[in-house]
Amino acid sequence: FHSAWFFYDYVCLYQFKRMENHQEDSFRKAMGNMHVLYAHECTRTISIQKAAPPSWIDPEKSIPIYYNQSGKVEPRPIKSLILNDTPYIQRGWTQAELLWSSSRAQMLFIPELNLSISGCTTDAELLDGEANNTAQRAEVPVTPEIFKQRTEELVFTHRVDLDPVIRLQAKVFHYKASSALSLSLQQLTASDVETLAAALPHYVVLQSLAVSHLELNEKAAKSLEHALLEVPQLRSISFTDCTKPCPELAMAMAGVLKGRGFLQHLDLTGCCLTTAGMEALAEALKDNSVSLHEL
Repeated sequence: FHSAWFFYDYVCLYQFKRMENHQEDSFRKAMGNMHVLYAHECTRTISIQKAAPPSWIDPEKSIPIYYNQSGKVEPRPIKSLILNDTPYIQRGWTQAELLWSSSRAQMLFIPELNLSISGCTTDAELLDGEANNTAQRAEVPVTPEIFKQRTEELVFTHRVDLDPVIRLQAKVFHYKASSALSLSLQQLTASDVETLAAALPHYVVLQSLAVSHLELNEKAAKSLEHALLEVPQLRSISFTDCTKPCPELAMAMAGVLKGRGFLQHLDLTGCCLTTAGMEALAEALKDNSVSLHEL
């Protein structure tokens, strides 16, 4: 038997309209510490990224909501309400919460259900085996500078929430980056790789980086090479199962080998490196400063 506590924003926090001072105080304290729930390694986040389709909703039915004109919670016809159709990924708070959640060790995404689960020990733990064939992944770490730029395109119900969200995102990023020993990612585009490259120099104690199913172009590969050279404790690098031939990856890793003589493990399984890429790696391995134990 396992006991569990569930946090669901709508029922766990005082909602609009908060009538008493203690309600507003409680709500603001929660907002100021919301990142703790979503980023903590001992909690899990289930993220349902799409609402029920309209065909499932009977517009003639009513639901209880706060009605401003009467000043109280009362049943209101669904057809009289205005649908918030802003996509999940474009909302300010949900985007921040997703980034905080995916800073944990594991993140599971099930595209058929538009469902993300972060912090689960095994795929089957929460879904009784339904997700056994679904790959785990985590969102790419985003520096506070890049996140702040992205907020210009995000939608906030209340714009006054913008600055607190930016501050909390920066707090979570710097804490995780300064303490993470390993980082595992999957399904990265070339743009994702550039975002990752901007974040990596902040990972000052990172020892192991593993990325699978990635795409690269020359610009992203160069950014990645320079970033990896700035991670002081990195000993193991794994880039596997590239989605298309990646000669740029081999060139970048050759540069890393020459610049990081204490790299011990390099795994490029499943990446088509081309002849030129292999020659670059072979040339790098001739350098006496390279102490690679396994390739």
